[in-house]
Amino acid sequence: MNFNNTTGANDINTWLITPTMNLSNGTVLEFATRTSSTPQFADRLQIRMSPIDNTVVPTGTANVGTYTVLMLDINPNLTTNT
Repeated sequence: MNFNNTTGANDINTWLITPTMNLSNGTVLEFATRTSSTPQFADRLQIRMSPIDNTVVPTGTANVGTYTVLMLDINPNLTTNT
């Protein structure tokens, strides 16, 4: 998704949700992202975890559902070209 997919407040809130995983010390979570070499807008990425089995899927741009444990926050201040 990119800015072409926005309307209204122009916020993009896309989730990739995995099946339940057992995490332990040393567990590695790998995935890939991409952007342009000269982005027009700031990108932000968060890794979140739901501490309960009965999860609530997030809705809207500010809701995190039951994914309340923030494990990693990349570019939280929405700085361009970081």
